[in-house]
Amino acid sequence: MAAAAVLGLGGSMAEPYAQDWWLVGRACDGALLRDSVAQLASDDAQFTKEESRRIPELGFYGCSLAFDGDHTEGVTLVAMSAYTGRDDQDREFMGASPEGASRSRPCCRAGCPESPTASGTCGS
Repeated sequence: MAAAAVLGLGGSMAEPYAQDWWLVGRACDGALLRDSVAQLASDDAQFTKEESRRIPELGFYGCSLAFDGDHTEGVTLVAMSAYTGRDDQDREFMGASPEGASRSRPCCRAGCPESPTASGTCGS
């Protein structure tokens, strides 16, 4: 009976560490190094939530890892999202432009410099 009590007490003490190990290992599909995450988080941090999400049709991938501490709750340690498809990237960048995506833009603010050797590209 005493052995069961010791195992129960030991298990309840180890549970937060096991949860941290599990969540950090799963976060961002296992791409985060546990040692690096431990260096970034405060000493009193207990990881509470991880999320990885992908939408292949949109070329989207996102992930996050959050923790609670003695004086904090739901602090996001890592959050990342990416659109990996070319069309998705164009749509995001053009949508963020104040001029919108319908207007063509020169590659140089004042247009391409006139030169007898210009091949239609800007710069150098």
